Amino acid sequence: MLQHKVERLVKKEDSVRIYVLDAGAVKKTIAYGSEKPRQDETIIL
Repeated sequence: MLQHKVERLVKKEDSVRIYVLDAGAVKKTIAYGSEKPRQDETIIL
C-alpha cells in the first residue's frame, strides 16, 4: 500500500503533508513528521 511506503520514507525531522483530492476538493489530509519543515517543496503525484 502506498501509505506504508510513504511512512517508511519519512524521517522524524521531515514535514510531510499529503492531500488526497477528488474532483478538485481536498478529501483527506495525512500529516507526518515535524510541524516545521526545513524547506518548502511540493511534489505532485
